[in-house]
Amino acid sequence: MRLGTPSAASPVYCTVHETGPMPRELMNSRIQVSRWLKSLMYVVSAVPGLASLAVFVPNESWPGRNVWLNVFGVFLLLGASIWLFRRIYFLCSIVLTQDGLEQSVPIPRAGTSRQIQLGWDEIVKVSFSGLSFHFLGRDGEKLELNTALFNDSTEIIRTVRDRLPARLRAQPAY
Repeated sequence: MRLGTPSAASPVYCTVHETGPMPRELMNSRIQVSRWLKSLMYVVSAVPGLASLAVFVPNESWPGRNVWLNVFGVFLLLGASIWLFRRIYFLCSIVLTQDGLEQSVPIPRAGTSRQIQLGWDEIVKVSFSGLSFHFLGRDGEKLELNTALFNDSTEIIRTVRDRLPARLRAQPAY
C-alpha cells in the first residue's frame, strides 16, 4: 500500500486490500484526485479551444471559404472547450474525508464556482452507474465522484461504501 501525507499538495494513493478492514491511515485521510491527473485533464480540455484557432488561420488550400462558417466553428469549439473545462474541474475537485464529501460546483451564470460540503449523514440518496457515484444532499445538492480519476477504482468504491451510513447502503437503487 502506498500512502502519501494527506495534504492538498500530496494526495493519498490507494491500493486494493485483499481482506480485512480499511487501514486507519486511509480512514482518517483526505482522498482526492492527484495533481498530475488534474493538470493533464485541464490540458485536454484546452484542445478544442486551440483547435478553434486553426480555423481562423488563413489557408490557401480552402479557396472561397465562408467566413461566417469559420466564425461559427470558432465559437462552437470554444464553447466545447469551456464546457469541457468546467466539467473536468467539477469532477477533479472532489475530496473524500472522514466526515463527508467536498466538491467545487460551477455556477453557470456567474462563471465561477462554489464549494459544497456534504456530510455522510446529509446524503439522502446515492447511486452508482458506469464508474461514478452520484450523491444527492438534503437541500438538493448533487455531487459526483468518478472512480476512474483515482489510482485504484476498486479501493475508492470500497472506501465510499465503508463510509456510507447503513441506511444508504440498504437502498434498492444502490
